Amino acid sequence: MKRPKSDGWNMHPLVSETLRGMLPRDAKVVELGGGTGSPYLQHLFPNTTTIEHDQSWADYLSQMQLTYMHVPLSGGWYKETPLLIAKLSEADCIIVDGPPGRMRPNVRGRLRYFPADCVVVFDDSQRDHNDQLISKLIRDKGWQALEAITDSKRRTTILKTPPGHE
Repeated sequence: MKRPKSDGWNMHPLVSETLRGMLPRDAKVVELGGGTGSPYLQHLFPNTTTIEHDQSWADYLSQMQLTYMHVPLSGGWYKETPLLIAKLSEADCIIVDGPPGRMRPNVRGRLRYFPADCVVVFDDSQRDHNDQLISKLIRDKGWQALEAITDSKRRTTILKTPPGHE
């Protein structure tokens, strides 16, 4: 089976390298939205689970023998199953690279599942809805800005949830 067609919006390669310097190799990583970087991410962090809504990408992840959960979208976000909520609430790092752009702002209502002291990566943080959310999390909720990785098209912002985050 061939890899599904990419839309050209792959996460910047420095993101994985930056995370490698921040997290232990055995960190529990949850990647919301699989892509061409998923194999490398799971190579760096073997305890990574990729959450994927698109069946063709789930099939690709399966073919690559990667750890993933195929979770369909429901109400503009991944269907909130007990297993998904458990994965999020136990994560050391959550990469927000899905669901697709127009639905990604719906992560706001799911931040309660993100644990305290969790590294959170917001891909495409140059988009207004992501930029506004990140600013609010830092300003009003005590999230810590750790890193911003930019190139000519996009920005990825890495934050950390506060110690008392619920």
